[in-house]
Amino acid sequence: MSDEFHTLLEDDSGYLVAKHLVELFNQCINGNFTEVERLREKSLTSQSASHSCAQGEDDDSGTEEEDMEEDAMDTDKPAPSPPAGPDEDGWETVRTKK
Repeated sequence: MSDEFHTLLEDDSGYLVAKHLVELFNQCINGNFTEVERLREKSLTSQSASHSCAQGEDDDSGTEEEDMEEDAMDTDKPAPSPPAGPDEDGWETVRTKK
């Protein structure tokens, strides 16, 4: 788990996680995406619940690493493009033309 997912498991749940991942893989190969969709819905509902709870807290309550993990989990949303032109520091973001 630490090599592939950069995750440290403090209990012996590695076997259970690996077993679940293999089951998901086999289901996807057979075209069965119901478990994947269930996990996606569960993730979206837990994210929306955590965001609604966090609205009452200070913005500085989370760490930068937690914020980066949350941003990495939002795969359904495209990344917001930075505004055109120089920012308040005088630096300008150069984007590739695609």
